[in-house]
Amino acid sequence: MKQLHKNIFVSLFFVQSSAVIASLGFVHALIYIVAIIWSLYYAYTHLEQQENSETLKNTILGLGLILFFPQLLMESMFSSLISLLAWLLVAMNISLKTRRDLYFSILGTFVLILYATATQKQSSILLYLSVYTLSSMLLLVHNYFNTLLERSQIKHLSEAKTATLYLSVIITVIASFIYLLVPRPEPMQIGFLPAGGEKYYMDKSWKKEATNKKGEAPEQNRYDNESLQKKMPNPATNAQMGNTYPLEPTISQKSFQNRLVFYMQGSQPQYLRGMVYDYFDGKQWMQTDRVLEKLLLKDQEISFTKTSKKSKKYTITVETTPNRAKLIYTPTNISRLYFPGSVIARDKMGTLYAPHALKQKSFYSVDVESLWIANHPKLRFSTLHNKTAYLQLPKNFSKKIQALAHKIANKGTDLEKSMAIEKYLRNNFNYSLETVFAPKGEDALENFLFHSHYGHCEYFASSMVLMLRSVNIPARLVHGYNATTYNPITGFYEIYRLNAHAWVEAYIENVGWVSFEPTSTYVLPQKKDAINNTSQELAAYIDTLKKMEQYQQYRGVFKDIYSYGLAVAEAINNIIFMIGESMLAGAKLIAYFLIHIGIYLLFLALFVFYLWHRYSSFFYQWITAREISSCQDEQYRMMHQSLQKLFAHYGSELKTGETPLEYAKRLSLEYPEFQSVIQAFYTAVDQKSYYKHMQDIDAEKMKSLALKLCQITKEPPSFIERVKRILQGSKF
Repeated sequence: MKQLHKNIFVSLFFVQSSAVIASLGFVHALIYIVAIIWSLYYAYTHLEQQENSETLKNTILGLGLILFFPQLLMESMFSSLISLLAWLLVAMNISLKTRRDLYFSILGTFVLILYATATQKQSSILLYLSVYTLSSMLLLVHNYFNTLLERSQIKHLSEAKTATLYLSVIITVIASFIYLLVPRPEPMQIGFLPAGGEKYYMDKSWKKEATNKKGEAPEQNRYDNESLQKKMPNPATNAQMGNTYPLEPTISQKSFQNRLVFYMQGSQPQYLRGMVYDYFDGKQWMQTDRVLEKLLLKDQEISFTKTSKKSKKYTITVETTPNRAKLIYTPTNISRLYFPGSVIARDKMGTLYAPHALKQKSFYSVDVESLWIANHPKLRFSTLHNKTAYLQLPKNFSKKIQALAHKIANKGTDLEKSMAIEKYLRNNFNYSLETVFAPKGEDALENFLFHSHYGHCEYFASSMVLMLRSVNIPARLVHGYNATTYNPITGFYEIYRLNAHAWVEAYIENVGWVSFEPTSTYVLPQKKDAINNTSQELAAYIDTLKKMEQYQQYRGVFKDIYSYGLAVAEAINNIIFMIGESMLAGAKLIAYFLIHIGIYLLFLALFVFYLWHRYSSFFYQWITAREISSCQDEQYRMMHQSLQKLFAHYGSELKTGETPLEYAKRLSLEYPEFQSVIQAFYTAVDQKSYYKHMQDIDAEKMKSLALKLCQITKEPPSFIERVKRILQGSKF
């Protein structure tokens, strides 16, 4: 690396920076970017020198290890290892002298990019990948032509630059064509992380309940021993417990925020199943019997059935806390769950619960096996506990709706009747979110079925459940999220608040529970179309986001302040709860803050100290020359003191009891090229100090000698020597 090493170092900076930013995020990567710039500059300036840099390299590695352990306690293993790898790259830059070192560095950045592509959920990953790809290509091309130059196989650098430019343009065009227009196959089952979160979801009481039986089934615990056992539940009690689901949610469009709730990584769209309801009073849905069975996890894993070879893995990452924060939203028919905790709960309808509210950035994975009947998903666990509960109709239920149900489902099997009702609702009614923000009030379902013919998904699902029950088919309403908004840039499904959805599960004799989708414009999750290319998927993704934008309107300054105030109050309440729950959590939070702030301040201080250490000599020279130039004729002592500060900065302080001539003799040995000037100036200083009766020396000549001495330059003391001098009380 002799002639093209500058281009190689510049390209390597872009390679490493783009890889670090992609894997750690822009804010967290700032420290590493500064460290990369410094390390590459150090390697470039010391390229021709043979000095040993192992001490500096080991110091950086030690710093990375010191930061690794506290980060391991506060974050996940993977993010801690990635940060450690970033420090390893910085340390390797220090001794970057051979091509083998260069290849090892490229290999490290490739690992960072692989991690980023598996975990990054922002579309900005495409920019980082583009920069990484182009800079890596330029780096390898520069390195190749540098080899040719050293072997005298090419004569001019212009050949390398021209070839590099043409090659970059051609590869960029081909890569863009392949990425955007060539059909993409189904993604392989790689890059998935099992589970992780800010803390493990522990609960001593749940764990005790799950293990208190000697080989017997865990005790079933009811949230409310009175109202939930009754056939006719108490709406007020259920509302307080969060077990109700209103037909017409009271949501103001001006205050509605369409936040991201989850990210999902997987091979095809899914419906994430949440709460299931069996009782309807005409205005809201409720659960009549919420029985929770506690289940122990072994090493953050629990199996519900034997995993099939055809099963697919899905990872769900929590971005913001949904309304029912303790629910573990999962696709239908999971055979295995990887969750960051020791115990979970499951109700009789298959819904899973965490002991505590899900925290942001937590993630869990599931193995899913698809079971179908007549192109409808079928639940593996298909037990009908109480048929009467799933045939309940509200008091004074509309006779017109019952008559319509009998008219539609007048023949065939239960499956055929269910599909007929589903088809009728899908073909004759229009989906609209207007009814969410502008409820229709009393007799909303009757108005939906016989007058308006449009409404949101709760209207469709509730109508189908009640119509199925009218023809003696057990049915229930399921609430969850529709994970179909696919971002082809990141490879993740983005799940927003507007993706909250309701659908139907009906019990078919000799088949079990089967899912139905009565809402028009929605389609039950099918296998992702493998023939789509990125441009088609990107157009669909943008179109979906545009449709959502109309429900995210400007809300006014005061309402924004009010919402932010509520958010702050909620955050404070959560912090108080966390401190009360565990002092250790609070200590981790404080330690995390102090460590990160301390790291930034430490690197800022080291950077400032490095600049001072490197360039302070120019400052001292300028100050000394200015002071001497301003001295009057007889102010030789001021000239002497100014020069004394300059020499002290170089490490040549005037010792106690040392005469000017003795000091001049020592300085002459240290700066032999200025020996005559040093002797002349300090001889004059000695005569002025001890022989005042002698003839005065020309003041202008002394000033001229002093200004010449200001031109003395010397490499400042090393970092370790300077620290020793500070500890010994010497001048900085």
